[in-house]
Amino acid sequence: MPNIAPSDLKHGDVLLYYGTSLVSELIRQFDGSPYSHASIYDGTQIFEAIAEGCVKRPLATSVSDG
Repeated sequence: MPNIAPSDLKHGDVLLYYGTSLVSELIRQFDGSPYSHASIYDGTQIFEAIAEGCVKRPLATSVSDG
């Protein structure tokens, strides 16, 4: 799948992540999905559930941690 430019994102888009950590790998093995994480774009930032809980973060932070 091609990369999508941040400027192409729209309010309500769901982003799917393929993380490279051990936890991400275990999540993929457990549920059989090619993805380990998902988030929602609100038009300016990302809403996602991470270890710290449900948070709102900048897109660049979310993608770099994905």
